[in-house]
Amino acid sequence: MIQKETHILIATGGYLNDKVVVEKIHLTDDDEAFIEDEFEDFGEYVDYVLEEAAAEHEQGFSSVLFITENQLPSLLGELSKIQSIKS
Repeated sequence: MIQKETHILIATGGYLNDKVVVEKIHLTDDDEAFIEDEFEDFGEYVDYVLEEAAAEHEQGFSSVLFITENQLPSLLGELSKIQSIKS
């Protein structure tokens, strides 16, 4: 059975200033980059890919947050609540 995970990277601050970067990262154990000899298991591969993705932004002093695709509706719901609150 093919293992699949989708993560959402959210980066802001640092070199991005007020910009927010959002990237969707799809990972499966049949990716060409996933080599069983190099990684002990699929989880180790996922950790490696996410660390590398975060490092690209952290080098520019940005803050990085990862959520899973399943958490996306919750995040969007919370963001819509904030938009509706008047200061």
